[in-house]
Amino acid sequence: MKNIFKLSVLLTLMFAGTFYSPNTARAQVNYSDNMDENRLVYWFYVSVREKEDSETGYVSYNLQLKGNRIQHGSQKDYDRELWKYLGNGQKMAIGPFNEYEEAKKAILFYKIQDKPHELDSTYDENQTVFWFVLHVNRRPRSNSYQLIRKPGAIASGTYHDFDVFLKENLMMRVMTVGPFNYMPEAEEAKRIYRLH
Repeated sequence: MKNIFKLSVLLTLMFAGTFYSPNTARAQVNYSDNMDENRLVYWFYVSVREKEDSETGYVSYNLQLKGNRIQHGSQKDYDRELWKYLGNGQKMAIGPFNEYEEAKKAILFYKIQDKPHELDSTYDENQTVFWFVLHVNRRPRSNSYQLIRKPGAIASGTYHDFDVFLKENLMMRVMTVGPFNYMPEAEEAKRIYRLH
């Protein structure tokens, strides 16, 4: 009888550990459930166009940063701006970032250059950051942006990894959005993009 009792206690603890371990609990949090749409967020704008190499005929994305200014407002404001500019095909909002400094660090990577960016001491070389990908097409009649969902989970790596990933993806006509400091923040951004 004692052995059955011990076995049931052990199984109960194992079962509880499966659902309440710190790593599992973080993975199960749905970030959007507790999001305040009036919270202050930050973003910036880019333009995405397809360009064809005249010699090879290869088509890639040409990405241009639209201004150097970090925008701010509520999450509702960000959503409205994303919707408005995707609809008229002028530019695309990158974000929303929870902190100004995070957006300021992210904007550097969208100033596309051939060589990897030189990162100053504000960028922790070992910090893990998060991003996601999507396809950006132009609707032929309206010339508005159309976001095509790309399957896959949130990717992670260092700032250097993101820099390389962004540039290589542009060559394959894939847009990369990030880098975010936290996975739930990237998940929330991905959810917002999927609404458009």
